[in-house]
Amino acid sequence: MRNAMIGVFLLAVAGCSTDGVLGPGGTGLRPPASLTSTTLDNAIELIWSDDSYQSNPVNFRQYTVWSAGYDLDAGLCLEPWSVEGTTVAPRFVVSALANSAPRCFRVNGESVDGGVSAYSPIRFDTPRYGSEVLELRAAQVAPLFAGFTFWRDLDADQRATRNELGWVGGESDPTIDLALDLVGGELLLTPVRAGVRILAWPTLVSTLADIDLAPATGYSRNSVTVTAGSGYVVEMDGPDGFRRYGALRVIGQGANFIYFEFAFQGDPGNPELLRAECYADTQC
Repeated sequence: MRNAMIGVFLLAVAGCSTDGVLGPGGTGLRPPASLTSTTLDNAIELIWSDDSYQSNPVNFRQYTVWSAGYDLDAGLCLEPWSVEGTTVAPRFVVSALANSAPRCFRVNGESVDGGVSAYSPIRFDTPRYGSEVLELRAAQVAPLFAGFTFWRDLDADQRATRNELGWVGGESDPTIDLALDLVGGELLLTPVRAGVRILAWPTLVSTLADIDLAPATGYSRNSVTVTAGSGYVVEMDGPDGFRRYGALRVIGQGANFIYFEFAFQGDPGNPELLRAECYADTQC
C-alpha cells in the first residue's frame, strides 16, 4: 500500500513543461481526469482524481505538480511552467505564493520505468488574504466598534497589502463597508458606503472554505440577519473602478456582538474567495 503522505514542499527549480506523452518504457498511466482547488492565504490546495495510480498501481511512481502565471483578462496561462513538487497522494498544497496573483496549475503522473502521463485539465486560482478573528459590537451599544472595512488603500496605490485589511471602526464613518445593528432583538449587517452590496450564503458555513466563487448576481444594499455559522459575500466598488470581493463567516454571537473571520480577494475583478469551481478553459 503506498504512502499517503501529502507533499507540501516546494522545488525552487523552474522548468519547461513536458509534452505529456509516455516516455521510453512507459506503461500507459492515465492522466488525472479532474483537478480542483481551494483558495488559501498565500497558498492553493489542489485535489485531483487518482487516475494515474489506479490505472497501474505497480508501475506508478508519483505525481508532479506544475504551475505558471495566469493572465486573468486574456484567460491564458503564461509560459514557462515550473515544477512545484511531487507527491504520491492525489492532493498537494502549493505554498509561499503571492496573494492576489492568479496562477495556472496542472498535474501529471510518472511511472517507475520513466513514463509520464498526459496532463490533467488546467486549473486556475488566486491566493487571497485571510484573517484572524475580529469582533463587532452593535451600534446601539458600542457605536465606535460597530463598523467594518475590508480594505483601506492607505498608500493610494490601488494594491491591497496585509496591513491595509480588516478595519473595525465607528458606525457613523461613511467610508466603512458594513455596520452591525441591533434591531428588535436581531443583529443585522448593513452596507454603508456607496458601491457595497451584500449577499447571504444559502447554507451554514463551517469554515470559510465552504464559500465558493463570489456569485455574479444576487447582491443587495439591504440589511441581512446575522446568526452564528452564517456566511456572507460582499461585492465592493474599488478605487480603480473594478469590483473587489470579500467573505465573512460568523463564528459566534452574543446579544449585541459577533465574532467573525473574513477573506478578501485583492485582485481587481477576481471573484475567487475560497474554493474555485472553474477550469481555465470552461465556464462556471
